[in-house]
Amino acid sequence: MEQVSSLVCNSRLSIINLYREQLRVFKKLGIGQRTEHGTIVTDKLIDTTKRRLSQLSATYEASLTSAATKWRIKADSPLRNGVAHGV
Repeated sequence: MEQVSSLVCNSRLSIINLYREQLRVFKKLGIGQRTEHGTIVTDKLIDTTKRRLSQLSATYEASLTSAATKWRIKADSPLRNGVAHGV
C-alpha cells in the first residue's frame, strides 16, 4: 500500500512540476506569443495555469504527512539553502 501511495504522490508532484514549467514558459514568451505547440499566450491562459497550479499544490500539501511537511519546510529554509550565508 505504501508503494501505491508513493506513486500517487510522485504522479501528483510530476503534474505540479509540469504546470510550473508551463507557467515559466508562458511568462518567458510573453503575452501574444505562441508556444512550440502553437498556443497563443494570453493573460487568461497564465491566470488559469496559476489557479490550477495553486489548486494542485494545496491538494498535494494536504496529502503529506506532518513529518514530511516539517521536512519540506526545513529543507526550504534559507539557512539550509545557504541564502543566509550569501551562497
